[in-house]
Amino acid sequence: RQLAIGGQLRLEIFLPTVRCAVPTLAHGRDPGHPQVLRALARSNRIEIDGFPGRQTCAGVYARVISPGPVRTGDQVRVGPATVPVQGN
Repeated sequence: RQLAIGGQLRLEIFLPTVRCAVPTLAHGRDPGHPQVLRALARSNRIEIDGFPGRQTCAGVYARVISPGPVRTGDQVRVGPATVPVQGN
């Protein structure tokens, strides 16, 4: 898929981000928050080529198709990877 942000930035999404347990573990003085990824584990598990079973995902990896600034309030649009996203 393609992601367009604002008037210029275009990204090609190529892989979901598989989440591991590390963000839920204690770090320094932070005791850890195991509940953080539980909602994702319950409701956002998908099959990804090259990974066994269904994976908990949050986020994506993307390539820059055309660079551009990102500002608070910019419109974000998602479209097919093979068709340029239209509009501003």
